[in-house]
Amino acid sequence: MSDNLPLDGMRVVELGEGISAAFCTRMLAGLGAEVWKIEQPGRGDRARRTPDLDGTECDSEANPLFLYLNTGKKSVTLDLHDQRGRDLLMALVAKADCVVENMLPREWAALGMEPGRLRAQKPALVVTSITPFGQTGPYRDFEATNLIEFAMGGQMALTGEPSREPLVNGGSQAEYQGGLHALPGTLAALARASATGQGEHLDISIVECQASTLETANPATVALDSPTSNQWKTRRGNIISATWALYQAADGYAGLYYLPRQYPKVFDLIGQPELLQDDRFKDPQTALQTNDELVAIISGYFLEHGKFELFERAASQRGCVGFVASIPEALSSPQEAARNFFARVTHPRAGTYTEPTAPWILNDGERDLQFRIAGPAPLLGEHTAEVLAAELGLLDAKLQELSQAGII
Repeated sequence: MSDNLPLDGMRVVELGEGISAAFCTRMLAGLGAEVWKIEQPGRGDRARRTPDLDGTECDSEANPLFLYLNTGKKSVTLDLHDQRGRDLLMALVAKADCVVENMLPREWAALGMEPGRLRAQKPALVVTSITPFGQTGPYRDFEATNLIEFAMGGQMALTGEPSREPLVNGGSQAEYQGGLHALPGTLAALARASATGQGEHLDISIVECQASTLETANPATVALDSPTSNQWKTRRGNIISATWALYQAADGYAGLYYLPRQYPKVFDLIGQPELLQDDRFKDPQTALQTNDELVAIISGYFLEHGKFELFERAASQRGCVGFVASIPEALSSPQEAARNFFARVTHPRAGTYTEPTAPWILNDGERDLQFRIAGPAPLLGEHTAEVLAAELGLLDAKLQELSQAGII
């Protein structure tokens, strides 16, 4: 059997900086595409310069964020502020199947390289644009951080304790969701282009990605004033009800999710089946009035037991309990090890390290086809000469001239 992946033979140009576009193209590379990451000469993607969690500056060639987002890509340096750099980019785009970018519309206009112009020279080209607010509307040219995107998309209104300020999720989840939502759209457009020869321009708004995942707090629910709408008008914290909550355990935190009809399982879990005969909890309607008392009972039990113990006890009863994994615990999960989710990568500056692959496994009916890690993240400009020579036929003398001029 061949090890071919679905996007083998596809060429993708990545333009922009940071997380959203890079995360989308990381997935495309893992599916077999060859990704040419365009970077500014001498500077590179800002992800190379992202400080560590404690604020410490990182080696730009071994920055953990950059290493993760750019596994298996090729770095091509081009100065897009110079016409010669833009001409080279247009020539590369003509060779590509897809462009994924996260520049603001006004930034494209300043360069004279709007997505429409890119597609004009190649009708089958797919262009995926990922921006905070999309390509249209009064905010189209506004810059935004992950926190702003998370907040304006409505997610922060749901996150945190009701008596406290709203919270943002850890990491840069809004940016990652932008890249993740861009992936299926890009794949669908590539499939259509392959079948019809007609490309697309995909317009991805990160704020809309947030607003589309508000669950039962979505605008339709609130506008219709449904029975569940009022409960989402304020944050609800870690305890929605006694049996739908996050509790502190002896060594961390564990959460449980049981419906009222599953109270017998809850009482078995905490070793107090006799509570089923207690008048306070004899039926769901009565239990609503005594919810705080049940919270206290469950909380007391959880505090005396470890989170792994609670997880395993519930699993043995086909119950629904999960624990909050620390980062080391998540990285050492036996479940993920069994699925080969983590891979070892060796980089010339960063050494050997572990990173996630992708949350899917392709199966051709006979065996699994793992997410492909074609190589480590590239050094700045590592593949410039290789790509320009192979794709555009530039000879060594021309490459040297462009390098001396700072164009590549």
